[in-house]
Amino acid sequence: PVIDYNKCIRCYCCGEICPSKAIVSKKTLFGKVLRL
Repeated sequence: PVIDYNKCIRCYCCGEICPSKAIVSKKTLFGKVLRL
């Protein structure tokens, strides 16, 4: 798959659903707070 960064909203769902864990994202502090 190809990620279109212009459409990416940084929800990290792609990394969560990737079966081979090929997509790794570095979460910011704000992203970590939103996931709590």
